[in-house]
Amino acid sequence: MPISNIYTPFSSTYTSYNTPTTEKEAEKPFNALKNSATNIDKMLTNGIHSDKANSSLETLLAVATHQKQITVQMISQNANPEDAITLLLKDSIDQYALQLESIYAWTVGGKSVLNPMLEMMAESIFKEGVSSTKFEDLVQIIVMDMMLRGVLPDDMKKLAGYFLEDAGSGTHGPMSQVTPKDLGKFMMDIYQLALKDDKNSLAFKVANEIETNYKSEFYAYQKSFADTFWTNPDGFMDGFNGSANKDLPPITGPSKDVSPFFKLSIISVLSSKGEITTEEFTKILTSDLATIKEIAGIDGSMVDWIVAETPGVKPWQGNGADGVGAGQVWWSFPGYGIDYSYLDTMFNDFPPRDLTEDEIEEINRIGDQVKMIQQTLKYWIQLCSDEQLAMARNI
Repeated sequence: MPISNIYTPFSSTYTSYNTPTTEKEAEKPFNALKNSATNIDKMLTNGIHSDKANSSLETLLAVATHQKQITVQMISQNANPEDAITLLLKDSIDQYALQLESIYAWTVGGKSVLNPMLEMMAESIFKEGVSSTKFEDLVQIIVMDMMLRGVLPDDMKKLAGYFLEDAGSGTHGPMSQVTPKDLGKFMMDIYQLALKDDKNSLAFKVANEIETNYKSEFYAYQKSFADTFWTNPDGFMDGFNGSANKDLPPITGPSKDVSPFFKLSIISVLSSKGEITTEEFTKILTSDLATIKEIAGIDGSMVDWIVAETPGVKPWQGNGADGVGAGQVWWSFPGYGIDYSYLDTMFNDFPPRDLTEDEIEEINRIGDQVKMIQQTLKYWIQLCSDEQLAMARNI
């Protein structure tokens, strides 16, 4: 269920209030606020259950929304000293509302859950330090964030599909209609676009972090991307058989890591079958290839598993547009690259997961905070009401 659908405003009777001229005028706006506060009390009494974390989570989200409505209404009056305290209350409510929404996203799946997953992967990459195909992984995160927000330009969608399918850690592969040179240019184009994106977006934050701390390394890697595409050992989960006609030597060992898109695909497959725990669901996001294979119970080839288990994926053995790749079997997602509609369906249908014990404890902690703010909010409404009433009596 979308977060926006779990609550509706209590009332549309909130009105701005200025200096009152009668006691009735003084009491009117505060009566609506008090009624809303009373309704919130009922929600907290009836909707919080220690043994029903998901139900409590939805209740707390609804409460936070109504609490914000009250503070916004109080601030909407003419500027006065009381606004500072009301703003402090609103800031506290905003903070725990964001925490609750982040936790709630895991329980509903779909696109809601993907943003925190992308954030976790980006944070993990930057924490470990960025080099080699990790730059490709960060570009994948930029691409998927733009897709989820609906801001990826139409003329970039085809190359975006190829970049998700055939670039990134462990997932280099041949492409039927484009070449590594095309993907190298795409890397720079999408990076430059992300630097102009909404400053609150994950795409901008990732690109800005690269620009601030890894600019020279990224530019050097992007420049050499096409030339090293088939020789970079970080690019192949099952190694690479080489290509004699292109004078490309084989790569015998598997890569250390897996690209963000393929991690999401693996999680989706395993979770849909009920084959991973809540903890494993999250662990895959920040794990290396060996750990992921252990979690998934994969003893042999990753390519074989991906082809056998991933909906819509078929084996493909053929040269790409650059004349490389026919020496082994690769994966082929629907479309040229990955068809945009396939990606959209995958994101919309992404499975939810159960809450972890830590998240349930966090919900309980936030619940205590919500109740404390609620008492403070009611007290503050009463104080402001008394002040307005006193002003009216003195006119």
